[in-house]
Amino acid sequence: MSRLRIALATVVVFASFPLSVNAPSIASGYGFITLATALAALLLEPRWALATVFVGELASLPIIALSKSMLLPVAILGLILRPLVAYTASLVTVRKGPLAGALALSALTPLVATLAGILYYGDDGIHVGLSVFNTVIVLLAYTGLIAWTRDEALGLLSWLGTALYIAGTIFYPSPAALAGGLATILAPLLASKTMNKRAVAGGLLALLLVGVVLGGPGLWANASIMSYPYKPSSYTSERWSLHPPCNGRTNAFTGVHDPARLRIVHDCVTARGVVAGIPFTADDGDYCFDLRVEDANATPILSLGNIVLRHGNLHVEIIPRDRGLLNRLGGMVCKGDELIVTGVHVVDTDHGQWAEIHPALNITLLKRGPGPCTSLIPSPHQVNP
Repeated sequence: MSRLRIALATVVVFASFPLSVNAPSIASGYGFITLATALAALLLEPRWALATVFVGELASLPIIALSKSMLLPVAILGLILRPLVAYTASLVTVRKGPLAGALALSALTPLVATLAGILYYGDDGIHVGLSVFNTVIVLLAYTGLIAWTRDEALGLLSWLGTALYIAGTIFYPSPAALAGGLATILAPLLASKTMNKRAVAGGLLALLLVGVVLGGPGLWANASIMSYPYKPSSYTSERWSLHPPCNGRTNAFTGVHDPARLRIVHDCVTARGVVAGIPFTADDGDYCFDLRVEDANATPILSLGNIVLRHGNLHVEIIPRDRGLLNRLGGMVCKGDELIVTGVHVVDTDHGQWAEIHPALNITLLKRGPGPCTSLIPSPHQVNP
């Protein structure tokens, strides 16, 4: 096993693991942490794969805890389970070859994540079933390995393509994902041809740069959300401060249940739309409904999770301390209500990476809908204001 392989896998693991989120997303599963695990399993011997992933997870724990970038119990579960998964997949790679190792990892990651999610969350753990999309990243990582065996420079460009694919899909869809996926697949194909490898590498690099340039608001929003653990403000009392305040609120998550699962997209957003579905009260006391957005002052506002899992609607939550908002709406929200909602625009990394206005800080009723209507249902699990 070459030192270059060890160095590459180690660097990727240590750069990626602080980017962990609580639950996987559509199209990219757990994202960069899956790519890191795949490279460790495919490039390293079993004991090295186990040690590298374990130390990477362990080193990320202080970053996660101090920045409050994800729920700590989930990070601890990752520390226990992910190194074992990497070890098992690496063992299969050594005995049966890289393709078998990649297939083993593709099967193990969703199985282990889903079982752990259900044990930890109960029936709400079904969201962890989205880890099946880890398969996409693992197979792209394997594609990069094929390119690596033919030409190391093209292999690196292939893995950079996978990274751009992840960055273009993890929260908000971006055309950058197309460029990244295309570069990933082209690298091994072109590496097998009798052509100037330097020219091929230059072409692939140009394709990746075009993807970044054309990435659009989705890519930049994803980069901002993902980089949260690397922002200095994430380690101070300013981590959830709103600049300027949103409807008078200076702290985004005062009174919010488990705020470490939420990542701020915009400090303050206003969306106009019609209530879709029947409003309900969650176990933590938050009053929730979905809004079919007709106009908003932020682009993008709907993530892949909204598009696929919430039928293209924006989720809205009123936390217990702000339940007075319902008094202005007659104590209820009805299906079909036309509303203007202002609040903090976040991505919920605990539920399919969908975007929300959470907390909602101001709601204006423009037109009452046909219903049914739902009032607040008190819950014993409400968060005290």
